Amino acid sequence: MIRLLCKRRFLVALWASFIEHVLLVGLDAVIALFVQSQFHWDASAAGLSFIPLYLPSLLGPAIGRLVSRIDARWPTTLGFILSVPGFICLR
Repeated sequence: MIRLLCKRRFLVALWASFIEHVLLVGLDAVIALFVQSQFHWDASAAGLSFIPLYLPSLLGPAIGRLVSRIDARWPTTLGFILSVPGFICLR
């Protein structure tokens, strides 16, 4: 376990996963309240507003296969860059 925690690639992957989950948890706490107050949606419609956030996670196996063939650095960088416009629109 100590050897694994000393590897830089593992620490970067752990940090990226942490950042991704912090962003999603922050949105989980706010989106349902926002759509209920702004659009007067019921609980079902507010719950459906989470589909665009979690739909990309269905691509996980395909992305995992791609990353096992090539280096993980470029798909990870591309993923974070592609998420920036969405977060800019949500501010």
